[in-house]
Amino acid sequence: EWRDNAQFFNCVLFGKRGETLFHFLSQGKQVVVQGSMRHEYYKDKHSGVDKMKSIIFVEQLRLFGAGTKHHNPKVDIPTPVPDPACEFNEDIPF
Repeated sequence: EWRDNAQFFNCVLFGKRGETLFHFLSQGKQVVVQGSMRHEYYKDKHSGVDKMKSIIFVEQLRLFGAGTKHHNPKVDIPTPVPDPACEFNEDIPF
């Protein structure tokens, strides 16, 4: 017997992108996201146990599932422009 199990991730949108999508999203809303995932490690304050949480920095988002009022619009979020200071320098001798 097939059984769907929900999975929850912390998703991050900054600036105007987050402000715009805030009006379309609510807790429990089904979405499809594409982005980069990072992991944060921390120590639980109560138990002292080391823990990890996954965070998705959203690049594209699509509303999904029943109950969407906007007929599942695809919201393309432009990828941030890379910082030239972080670009790879081929002249490094190693």
